[in-house]
Amino acid sequence: HEVGAAVRDGVSVALVGKPNVGKSSLMNALLMRDRSIVTTLPGTTRDAIEELLHIDGVPVRLVDTAGWRETSDEAERAGVARARAAAEGASLTLLVVDASAPTDAEDAAVAAELDPASTVVVANKSDLGREPAGEAADLAALFGADSQAPAGILWTSAVTGSGLDRLRTELAQACVGSGRSEPPLVTNVRHAEALRRVKGSLARVIELLDAGEPYELVGAELADATDSLGEMTGETAPEEVLRRIFDRFCVGK
Repeated sequence: HEVGAAVRDGVSVALVGKPNVGKSSLMNALLMRDRSIVTTLPGTTRDAIEELLHIDGVPVRLVDTAGWRETSDEAERAGVARARAAAEGASLTLLVVDASAPTDAEDAAVAAELDPASTVVVANKSDLGREPAGEAADLAALFGADSQAPAGILWTSAVTGSGLDRLRTELAQACVGSGRSEPPLVTNVRHAEALRRVKGSLARVIELLDAGEPYELVGAELADATDSLGEMTGETAPEEVLRRIFDRFCVGK
């Protein structure tokens, strides 16, 4: 049910990193439109900017954040604080680093505040010429050699679009799983309640059959189960269900 709710409501993904690594450009490239302001100057983003992106039917709430660094600028400090809050509240964090240069102490300072289990490292600006180096060494430099670092680095270019399709796939899978071995998702609370009633009715059917009770009682429980399933498919709609639908959606107004 929690995964189903994520599919229905969206999963929060925060883009974090030091200034000028291309977080805003990457967000714009994923959205395929200009949402965040992009300049060559570090510290352009001063606030958390949120936008909804659908990837293979999965709603993903992207949050572009200010670059993490020590600064005397009050507005920028407030933006960094909001960036930390966005990372703490996100289901998944994209740690964006500059692929055209080795990671440094500033990158490592950001990584130190993140949970590696819910972090994906994205090396952006791969179009600037640096070839992917040893990922294990790069990750060790970020998270420490003894830490449980993420499995690998995604190499992307917001300019050429390279690696963006793979990043979208990774986002969808990291947020809700690949779907290959997952059970069907229930994204509606009313449907979840109906399924619980179906489960209860079928459990009573088994009990009645084991006890040798008359088939009339078994049939009544099966009818209840069928009615509950009908609420999900729309074939049956008890008065209480109709009332809740009208109250929620203001039908006819």
